[in-house]
Formats: sequence, C-alpha cells, structure tokens
Amino acid sequence: MFAPTYTSFLSSALTIGCNIHLVRPTCDGQVTPEQIEKAVIEHPEAKAVFLINPNNPTGQCFTKKELEKIARLAIEHNLIVISDEIVHKLVFDLKEAFISIASIHIDGKSMFERTITLRSVSKDHGLAAVRSGYAIGPTDLMNTLAIDSFTFATTFNVDDLAQHVTIAALSHTTDEYYKAQRDLLRHHRDLVIRFVEDINRQVGYEAIKAERPPAGLFQIINASGLRGKVYDEKILKSDLILYELLLQDGKEGVALSPASCGGYDPEDMNLRLTLSSPEKDIILGMKRLGKFINKVYGLT
Repeated sequence: MFAPTYTSFLSSALTIGCNIHLVRPTCDGQVTPEQIEKAVIEHPEAKAVFLINPNNPTGQCFTKKELEKIARLAIEHNLIVISDEIVHKLVFDLKEAFISIASIHIDGKSMFERTITLRSVSKDHGLAAVRSGYAIGPTDLMNTLAIDSFTFATTFNVDDLAQHVTIAALSHTTDEYYKAQRDLLRHHRDLVIRFVEDINRQVGYEAIKAERPPAGLFQIINASGLRGKVYDEKILKSDLILYELLLQDGKEGVALSPASCGGYDPEDMNLRLTLSSPEKDIILGMKRLGKFINKVYGLT
C-alpha cells in the first residue's frame, strides 16, 4: 500500500487483520514500479498490491508503461491488484489518456482477471455525503469479496437512497459536466501555484513549494522552508505545529490540513489544500498564508 493515501484504506485493512507494508514516495512525491517491485521481493508472502491511481492526495497518475511493469510483476508473483481509481474522471493535465490497470494485457494474460477496481461517486460527482462506492472485477473475486465483507457490510452499508442516487449519477452525468470539473480544478491548481510563487518573491526565499498535480482534488504545499523558524514562541518543526499556528493566527487564521494525517512524515512540513473549494476561499486562504509567512520572516 502507498503512503500517503486515504487513511480509511489503511485502518480498514488493519481492522480485518492484514499485514501492511507501506511504500513511500520518492523526494519528488512519486511512487515508482521499481519501489513496488522491491517491496514485493522483500515481502514474498505478499498477496496483493494496493494501487492508487490517480493518487489521493498527490494526484500522481501512472503511465501505461509503468502500469505494464506493475502488471507483469503481479502476474509473475501471483498477486491480486486492488486499484483505487476514485478520482479517475478528474484527470486534467496528462500527456496521455488515463489507463486502468484492469485493461492491461501481458503476454496474452488479462489483468482484469486479477484486479479489483474501486470507484465512487464521492469525488468525481461531488457526492461525498452519499458515502457510496463500488467494486468491479471478475466473478470469482467479487464472490469472495462479497462473502468476506458480509459482516462489515451489515454494519457499514450503502443505504437504499444512496444506491438510487448513485445509479442516477452514473446514468445521467454528461461528459460536459466532467470537463467543467476538470477545467475548474486545473484553474484552481494554477491559481495556487501563482500564489506560491508570489509569496516566495515577497520573502525573497523559497519558503513554500508546490508541484503541479495532474489529477485529483488536492494540492500539497510543502513548507519545509519554514522548518526551524520560530513563531509565537514555537519552533516550526512539523506540519501539525504549523497547522495549529495557521489556524489560531488571530482573526486571519486559515485551515490547511496537515498532510501527515494521510501518511506523510510530519517533519516534511506538508499541508493539503482542497482545490474544489470556492475560488474566493482559495484566494483568501492563500493571502492569509502569505501574511503568516511574511510575519514568520519578520517582514510585517
């Protein structure tokens, strides 16, 4: 399983007794097929690879070539692939079209036969409150999944209304809607990047950094340039400390989630911003972040 990730995946796997090995991203925030291969070789008892594509929250998307490497690895080691593709409709900046690993064929063998694909209406349809997701896969895997998840499903299930809403969303959502969502997310991402660049120019130092995610609902802002600085008699040494100071900064506080909640190292000083927020809120939040950083550097 990858880290960072959606935290409920980790807790759910632990709840049913899985042994988990986390594969952490490289310094540029990417997870590579080579890292996955290394983890599988080091853990020959592994039964499955939990693939997150596009990644939540980094937005990383695997290329077809990378997916073919992972598929070959799964076939050679007889692994099931669980592919979380919750935000697959929200890919807005790729040179090639999004590809599901279930569509890959290696030497005539279809990955569909060993892949469970996870989808949802929470993200790409903006229906998070419905709490409705679903799995796609071959009959034998789906039957096993249904039996093994019966006890869990009787406690945490998708109610009747949510099922009707899900069917309506999947049946009637148009391509124009998805395009509008992707355009909005791309615009908000670029807006955040411009603010990051402006803030760094103001302080004359790379206080914060932000990669350009090609997909998803989130923007990770790295504030390692603030590490070791002192503000309000507190040393900035983790994203949790930074989060608390930002939230409590007088009447100009701003809520940016500490990314360590999703698996990042707290000392890496990563914060998560939601790109689906209203534009006026993103602008206000980034302005307040800029004011805070200026105060940390003693410029105001």
